Amino acid sequence: MSAHFPKAKIILSERDADAWYESMDKTILPILRNSEDADSIGIKLIAERVFGGNIADRDHMISVYEKNILDVQAEFGRDRLLTYELGSG
Repeated sequence: MSAHFPKAKIILSERDADAWYESMDKTILPILRNSEDADSIGIKLIAERVFGGNIADRDHMISVYEKNILDVQAEFGRDRLLTYELGSG
């Protein structure tokens, strides 16, 4: 989307990685883990593409989350990216 809208501002929401995982574990992960549809968008996009099919490994998921934040911050300058820390007001 950033390439399609090169002048658009980007907001990156960031939170404590442990809190992020706990939230995922209470909301999205139970759905993914219990899905019987291997072709669902959740499985294909989130479980497989984002986490490489490894949604049972907490440390792996947190490392993917943290790497994504660093990658986005490295890709876009301060003139285009606002990193918002949840809970900062």
